[in-house]
Amino acid sequence: MKTTGPADRWGLSGVSPQVWDRIQSVEAVTEDERAADGRQNSDALWVLDRVAANARLLDLGCGSGRLMELHMARNSDAKGGWALGVDLSWPALEAAHKRLLGKGLQARLIRANLVDLQCIQGADLDAAACLFSTLGMIRGYGNRLRFLNGVYNSLKTGGALFIHAHARWWHLTTANGRYWLLRDIWARLMGRESAGEFRSPQTPAHVPSLGHFSKGELYHLVKMAGFTPIECCRVEGYARPSGEKQNHQGWFTNWSPAHGWLMVARK
Repeated sequence: MKTTGPADRWGLSGVSPQVWDRIQSVEAVTEDERAADGRQNSDALWVLDRVAANARLLDLGCGSGRLMELHMARNSDAKGGWALGVDLSWPALEAAHKRLLGKGLQARLIRANLVDLQCIQGADLDAAACLFSTLGMIRGYGNRLRFLNGVYNSLKTGGALFIHAHARWWHLTTANGRYWLLRDIWARLMGRESAGEFRSPQTPAHVPSLGHFSKGELYHLVKMAGFTPIECCRVEGYARPSGEKQNHQGWFTNWSPAHGWLMVARK
């Protein structure tokens, strides 16, 4: 595994202290794996439905390597596609390394801050995926744009970018969310770096805030990085009515705001 940037301290662009602390935790990797399993990896399967089996896939914020494993496992011949994972968390990369080698798959992993992707510039890759609200974990609009510019420069012409993000207007459905939306208007007017970031008041202070986006904000962000949005799907998520059957496809009905977005954009 290749290492880039400081490895022993917090102080990286776009990385909040809470995120820095979280990425040191083995337990956080396990929590993310459980959450993905609980959603039957529907986001990863959605990406793979749209990516060629022989594609060179970049997994940004790869975690324990679930998308990489699913992509490479469907390529049994020597001409099949491959995947490259990038993450800032040593525990996540170690889990991905163990997971992939245990399945007989090659572990191509880089430790890097997503805001600084110079290590893969000009790689001419076919597709890139940034799932599980990883985009929302990057603090600040400017840093998110730097990240997307770095992804853009790593893809070939015509390459696809897949993003999952939490939806801003879902918060209209809860009292805490409506209060946050009012406070967030002020944060935006003041130009605060934390604008658009939400953390439930029930969660401990060490839990990172996550950026939430309207569909228009997400479109604007990817367009500013040079991408052309192709598709944006509503994601169901946590707001499922009590007693309603789980829908592993992850799509919402139209009676309520989406909980999140799955977007495809092209270079």
